[in-house]
Amino acid sequence: MSVAAIPGPIIVDTCVDEGRGDAARLDSGAKGGIGAPGGAMPVSPEAFNQLQEAFRAFSDASVVVAEHYARLESRLAQLNVELEEANARLHHNLAENQKMRDYLSTLLESLPVGVIGVDGSGRVCSLNRRAAEILGCDSQLVVGREALGLLGLFGDGKP
Repeated sequence: MSVAAIPGPIIVDTCVDEGRGDAARLDSGAKGGIGAPGGAMPVSPEAFNQLQEAFRAFSDASVVVAEHYARLESRLAQLNVELEEANARLHHNLAENQKMRDYLSTLLESLPVGVIGVDGSGRVCSLNRRAAEILGCDSQLVVGREALGLLGLFGDGKP
């Protein structure tokens, strides 16, 4: 008697008992399983071959799926490394940017002249301590106001 294992609890067992080698049966491996009282169900050779081919196709497809999954995992790991490297560069650039901002802020605050930063719409976006002293106002109250009006070029010019 030859036995071919099928994934799961079902075993395909070719029948050579009773002098017949032309049939097969499905056996659940447990007493009183599939089919007759012996736990077996007769299967024609064509059905047996179809079942073997179906399991072979399933096995082949499983191998392909596993290979694709392994490639996806590898690509994901590669993308994670690239992302970590990009994040490290970004953090480095942000730190450098902050250093430059701090340096420029310190430089502007230490100048002996007044400096007023104006945005594209003509509104004050920043001013150093000396500019606030010259204007005689609180720098936080000036930010957002129109620069020309602040300087007294139009209107009364009082902050």
